[in-house]
Amino acid sequence: MTTAVQKSLKSLSFTINGIPYVTKRPVASQVLAGGLCGGSETGFQIVAGVKSPKADKVQGATLNLCFGAITGTGLTSSTFLGASTDQNGTVTTAAIDPATSTVHIG
Repeated sequence: MTTAVQKSLKSLSFTINGIPYVTKRPVASQVLAGGLCGGSETGFQIVAGVKSPKADKVQGATLNLCFGAITGTGLTSSTFLGASTDQNGTVTTAAIDPATSTVHIG
């Protein structure tokens, strides 16, 4: 799964407090349950350089994206961790949980 995420990332755009950020050279790694997302969630850590805004251009960015609620077909669980454990159905969307996800610039 990490390979698919890594291949899809050429850059990453996000907004913090109304400031748009664009990254360069993002690298993704999987976060397992019990790690940065706590015991009940999994997700990805993305580390990248900041391309813009200009004031933060020399900084790095670390995003810990923890997946909570999911939607899909044939699922027997309502969480990404549960679906990855059950291996039933197809996940269509996974919501990033704002309570456990973090962003660090610098």
